Amino acid sequence: MKDLKSGYFSKNFFSEKGRSARDYLAARGMSSAVIETFGLGYALPGWRNLKNYFASLKVPEGLAEKAGFLVVKDKTACYDRFRERLMFPIENVNGDVIAFGGRELGGDEPKYLNSPESPLYVKGDNLYGLSRTKHEVRSSDFIIIVEGYFDLLSLWNAGIRNVAATLGTALTQRHVRLLG
Repeated sequence: MKDLKSGYFSKNFFSEKGRSARDYLAARGMSSAVIETFGLGYALPGWRNLKNYFASLKVPEGLAEKAGFLVVKDKTACYDRFRERLMFPIENVNGDVIAFGGRELGGDEPKYLNSPESPLYVKGDNLYGLSRTKHEVRSSDFIIIVEGYFDLLSLWNAGIRNVAATLGTALTQRHVRLLG
């Protein structure tokens, strides 16, 4: 998945087609440092862009589906889960990309869509941004837990770095153990 973080979604973000995502972040006052630090990207509109990308890399559709990038419609067809969305790589505490979240930009519902849970990604076991903020958390000896991606990014953008966000779930005991 690391190639998607540094490659596919990022390339889309900085392309002409990614202008809507860049404009959205500019309107929210996000700096280029935030965009770069958190590896924000863009999923193109359309039903088969990511599917075709995986095919060009010879990634089996079944693997892309298990990773949560493709949705199987029936036994003969599948489509991209993420379409026309600002993309947030979700990393584990070690900085490995384990999932993605996407914020709609084209009027689709739901407003936010995350990768489905998998053996790699359990939202109750991970906190968004902690891989980037853990050193600040240690040095300040406390953490601010917020609800979502933009809550964290806005604080980071304002210079508050001892923060992490839950991933669409309440704070769990596993989160607390992770912080310990």
